[in-house]
Amino acid sequence: MCHYLGANLVKIDPIPDLAARFSKPFLWSETASITRLLPEQIDYLRQLEEADIGDGLAMQVFGPNLRNAYVGLGFGHSDFVPTAEQVFELQCAAQIAHIRYCEITSDRQAKTAGLSPREQEVLRWIAQGKSTSVIAEILGISRNTVDTVTRRIFAKLGVNDRTTAAIRGLGSGLLKYSPGGIT
Repeated sequence: MCHYLGANLVKIDPIPDLAARFSKPFLWSETASITRLLPEQIDYLRQLEEADIGDGLAMQVFGPNLRNAYVGLGFGHSDFVPTAEQVFELQCAAQIAHIRYCEITSDRQAKTAGLSPREQEVLRWIAQGKSTSVIAEILGISRNTVDTVTRRIFAKLGVNDRTTAAIRGLGSGLLKYSPGGIT
C-alpha cells in the first residue's frame, strides 16, 4: 500500500476504472483478459503479481447522488477462488457498507466544499442549465457577480467548467436531485 500511494500507482492501475465500466465483479487476475491494457498498465499488473499479495475481487458499488466507488477485496496468499454465490454475498455486503458509509458521511461531505449560501444558490441554477445572464436576472445581480461567484464555486469544488461543477455538486450531496428538479 505504501508503494502504491508513494508511486502514485492509482494513475495507472486499470482495475478501479475497469470496475466502474464492467457490470459485474471480477478477479484482479482476470483484468488483462477483460480489457485492452496500455504498456504501463501491463507493467503495473506484473508488479502486482510480483508483490505476491494474492488475488482479489474488484467491484463497483453505488451510492446516493452518484457517490459510486470501487471496492477491492484482497484474498491474501490463499488459493481462495470465490464461488458465484460467495461473490454475490461479498458484493451485497460491500454495497450495504457503502450505502451506510454514504449515510454516515453525507453531512460532512456536503460541508467540505464550504460553499456560501449564494454560491450554493448559483450552483443550483447552474445544475439546472441556466446561463449566466439568466441566473443574474433570476437573482437580481449583475452578470459579473454571477461570473465571480461561479469562479469561486469552481475553485472550491476543484473543477473547470459548469457541467463538472453540477456533477460534483450532485455527487457530493451539495445538491439533491428529485423529480421536481434540483434542490
